[in-house]
Amino acid sequence: MGHFPPTLARRGLFSTSCAVSLLLGCAALVAPAADTPSPLEKQAEAAFQKIEARMKGSSLDAPKLRRDLLLLRVGYPGTKASIKAAASLGKLGSALDRMDAKTIAELERFDWQPKELVGVLGEHRGRHAGAITSVVYSSDNKYVVSGGGSYVRVWDAATMRLIDLGALSHISSVAITKDRKFVVASSYYGSIGVWEFVGGKKLTYKFGIAAATSAVYQVACHPDSKRMAAACFDNVVRVYDITGPASKDLGLVSGHEKSVQAVAFSADGKTLATGSDDLTARLWDVTTMDYKEKSRLENHTAAVGAIAFSPTGATLATGCTDGTIRFWGVSAGARVRAPKLTYQGPKGAVTSLSYSTTGKTLAATCADTSVRLYGLGAGKPIERPKLVGHADPVASVAFSPDGKLLASGGADQVVRTWDMTKAKPTERNIPWSHLSHIYSVAFAPDDQTLASGSLDRVVRFWDLDKAAPKTRNYLKGDNIAVYAVAYSPDGKLVAAAGNSAKIRQWDAKGGTTRSACAGHPGAVTTMMYSPDGRYLLSSSGKEALVFDAPRGTEVQRFLGHKTHIHCLAFSPDGRKALSGSGAILYDKDGKVVLKDGAYVYTDCALHLWDTDKGETLASIKDAKKPFYTTAFSAHGDQVWAGVAESAQLRQLGLKGNTLTEESPIKGTNLYNYLVVPTADGTRLMTRGSDGKLVILDIATGKRLYEWTFNEPLGGVAITTDGRHVAVGLATGVIYVLRIDPAKKPG
Repeated sequence: MGHFPPTLARRGLFSTSCAVSLLLGCAALVAPAADTPSPLEKQAEAAFQKIEARMKGSSLDAPKLRRDLLLLRVGYPGTKASIKAAASLGKLGSALDRMDAKTIAELERFDWQPKELVGVLGEHRGRHAGAITSVVYSSDNKYVVSGGGSYVRVWDAATMRLIDLGALSHISSVAITKDRKFVVASSYYGSIGVWEFVGGKKLTYKFGIAAATSAVYQVACHPDSKRMAAACFDNVVRVYDITGPASKDLGLVSGHEKSVQAVAFSADGKTLATGSDDLTARLWDVTTMDYKEKSRLENHTAAVGAIAFSPTGATLATGCTDGTIRFWGVSAGARVRAPKLTYQGPKGAVTSLSYSTTGKTLAATCADTSVRLYGLGAGKPIERPKLVGHADPVASVAFSPDGKLLASGGADQVVRTWDMTKAKPTERNIPWSHLSHIYSVAFAPDDQTLASGSLDRVVRFWDLDKAAPKTRNYLKGDNIAVYAVAYSPDGKLVAAAGNSAKIRQWDAKGGTTRSACAGHPGAVTTMMYSPDGRYLLSSSGKEALVFDAPRGTEVQRFLGHKTHIHCLAFSPDGRKALSGSGAILYDKDGKVVLKDGAYVYTDCALHLWDTDKGETLASIKDAKKPFYTTAFSAHGDQVWAGVAESAQLRQLGLKGNTLTEESPIKGTNLYNYLVVPTADGTRLMTRGSDGKLVILDIATGKRLYEWTFNEPLGGVAITTDGRHVAVGLATGVIYVLRIDPAKKPG
């Protein structure tokens, strides 16, 4: 048997089988003359010609041809033949060809989805794409409204299918008017957003209210569907009429000595209840605009962060940050002096309270992962079995008006609903896929499987050889947010990295643990295998590390950056790497440095370095903006880099170890956060901060595809044959798009 390329011989990738020997032939690495193909290039071309001849034959064994083309790419990375092999893969078809848009479930279909969509991995149902701070039901039981992060979402209560969404930064709470005409949301930044809920099908932004210069913690809508109240950090409650073309200020409810955390109207609309950090809850007469205080509910031992009226209005429940819940008789005209009952719950802060329609059950969230239910009668509340299912602390809970359902939401970014008609309430739609933001996706080399890593701390594997793909299994590793996943080029290993100083590796087929790569200074944000599979390249903080992938041992540590590394890339032959950095500049007092009102950045550097030696080969250190993404061309003679505050991709020529500036090309419409070239060297995919995903023709710079999604984007990946794209969304869903390799620019 002949000698194999060093990249394969070191790893023992190939057996002495006759088939592989015929494929690879003999290799001898000799320095070629200029423009003269090296022996390795010649050998790779000969191997490719043999495969190409088989592709033209009458008996086409597509799976074996595909496997041999992939082996050629691993064995001869960076050669012209390896690029031809990638192009040839597109002629053979793949497992993803079985995907059919017709099989996508109705619950997962939306008008805004790209026409190229052929597969949905996971489910949209209940996924909020941000930590949920508030959930409420509409008065007719038909809708659930959730708020948190940057979104207000309205759901069909029966199916939890998303109806529509609106945007507002840092949402603290949501409310919906009794007539269901308006949805209101408050922000920790002091603003309030008001939407018209048109025909129960669409949220239309009506106006915003600059309520305060500090946080608005909670909003509540009056039963007349005209007024709303906002609990504010600056010790007051602001009241507005929201029915006109603009909001109308109806005055202040003032008297609290510290910030107001909670607000609620009684069912008859005559009383407003407030809870505050000043250790009191108060009742206010809102039948006139004088807003006179009716009662001051003291005796609290901590800040009052949650309040709820019973359905009859006879009782007010108040929840404190020390876990206590107090029940106050508030129906009589006399001032309330003391609670009729104090219950010491768990030590966690009470964050939300909700009465059932009958008033016999109180639901509470207490800064942990459960929803607590209390049976109410004449005496002490009776604690019932907790509702368990959330993966992170629950922030808000709400009974449906008919009492049959309960909605809850929290930090795990999923709105969950519970059937309360059963003796033991059960979750209606148990999530079976990712819960939240998908940071990374990776196709297995044979396209039979896709791996995905998410904020929900899980790595999932998806079988792609079916018309309707399903998740096969998942790995939790260190129970951390997963920022990066990758397959080794031979498909034998899969790696995951995230909010940990260790990279985990597993056997891709059986899930058996393999050698871990340890020694990072902190969380690992970027990770990839070299094209020949020898190395695993990763970044953590200011450092880039190179590991011997099979052994998990550190080979090199690149220390050329002074600030956080945002991006990494391997050259097609794996012998070189790129790393980019840059950060906002702060002065000695920790304040942001501005010049003419714009940010000033530091360490905006792109380094080209030798992966075997860890030595810098070339650098760009005079950039004014941070480098967010970078990639080599398939031929290794060009580099692309996306920088902050620019829609342009910098294009650099690479000859030897010299980087030369070339004409930039337009990526997305804002910053380019990811750039991925196709393996055949013809196209470039960019993901931008504008929410767009764009595929460009490299030769002309023209756009072939441009997709806008209704959700923030996460990880993206292209199959080796360049025919399918996987897009991870912030909701925990993955889209598979089918593109036409023959599509021409223009």
